[in-house]
Amino acid sequence: MAGYKTWAVGEEVLAADLNSYIQSQVVAQFPSASARSATLPAPAVGQCTVLATAPTVIEAWDGSAWTRISGSGTAITYTPAWIPGGNLGTAGTISGRYSMIAPYHMYLRLALALGTAPSLSAGPIGFGLPPGYTAQAAVDQYGSGLLSYFGRGTFHAELSARASDLSRVLVAVPRGATAGTTDGSVATILEDMSNISPTGWAISGSAIRGSILLEVQQRW
Repeated sequence: MAGYKTWAVGEEVLAADLNSYIQSQVVAQFPSASARSATLPAPAVGQCTVLATAPTVIEAWDGSAWTRISGSGTAITYTPAWIPGGNLGTAGTISGRYSMIAPYHMYLRLALALGTAPSLSAGPIGFGLPPGYTAQAAVDQYGSGLLSYFGRGTFHAELSARASDLSRVLVAVPRGATAGTTDGSVATILEDMSNISPTGWAISGSAIRGSILLEVQQRW
């Protein structure tokens, strides 16, 4: 990043001045991370930007990555990736909100509601983390939530960010479809959880609501 320059009254600002002194020292706005990468292939260290996808968060280039430097305590809404994917059904919804409450700690709230006639792909059930964040791999992390079976009652659900699944939060649910059943330990439920076995929860109107405090690698 170039040093500061003082212009005399009436002095013309040249293109070289704009590129060297001004652009790298203002907070540039971009519609997305990909648009930023295309416009700034070689950002200056300390250069700051903000994305339309997270308008309250300022990021600075640390020499190798864009690092978040603001937004602590601000609740930001995002649409989590639905893992394993598939069709959530008619009127199915998925949403998330997150807040950075410390440099490496995120409070995350997640919500999933299956619509009519959902069609789910094979694999573990999970939510993608907000763009730019990865769960800390040092320890497995757990939160809690509620899994509501339409017409069958409410179950306890575990939310887990494990070392082997750094970019998502897995959902563990009781096996079977009997209200109040939690067959096996949390670790066993996590291992066995999929939308193939068990399938009792994956019916129209089912919902997952939960929150988890995450230790993340990407800091704000």
